[in-house]
Amino acid sequence: MFPTAPATTSAQAAAESGGDQLHAWVLAREAMVPLNYGAPKAAAGLAERARHVAGHRPTAAAVLAAAVAARAYALNHQGEQARAARGRRRPHGPAPESNRQPTTVRV
Repeated sequence: MFPTAPATTSAQAAAESGGDQLHAWVLAREAMVPLNYGAPKAAAGLAERARHVAGHRPTAAAVLAAAVAARAYALNHQGEQARAARGRRRPHGPAPESNRQPTTVRV
């Protein structure tokens, strides 16, 4: 019903690009779909994959993945997991200069 593997075009392209942060960002954004449509378990799975791909660096993708995972766990009545994921949202130190860019494009 919802994507749980990198079978979607965007996730597959991001994975093939070799950019871990791009791949993690795409997975975290994809996790928001089942989250917003009432499937928190699927959302948590995608968000955890995104978090794993993002690694432990303080990046936008890692923070988004942790936030989506925390909300998904909370909606699934998994309080301990939600608190643990919420704690991962706070990166240690400032983001690298390469990650300090707008997330939207203005035309």
